[in-house]
Amino acid sequence: MGTSPNFGISEVEYDQDHVLITHVKRHDIINENAADGDIVDRLTIIDNLEQNMTYKTMTWSGSTWDLRKDVIVVRVNSTLYIRIDDNNIAKDDLGELPEF
Repeated sequence: MGTSPNFGISEVEYDQDHVLITHVKRHDIINENAADGDIVDRLTIIDNLEQNMTYKTMTWSGSTWDLRKDVIVVRVNSTLYIRIDDNNIAKDDLGELPEF
């Protein structure tokens, strides 16, 4: 599987305009296994990513967590966004993760 990320993200919460993620459900990844998740805000994710911690999106397959896409920070003008691609779009985007 390669190097495991530090964290996985399984769920997201967006602002009312659906542009910025306000919170995510984050799981520690230990020995390629996901721990129970906790809720953290977007600034924590951005800060972690800027400190070279790694994140992947993750989905539940019915019996195990599957790690999916790398999560990165993209700067558009002076604002940082959390994305799974490097498109310079002024919007957070972690794909089709469920919302809470």
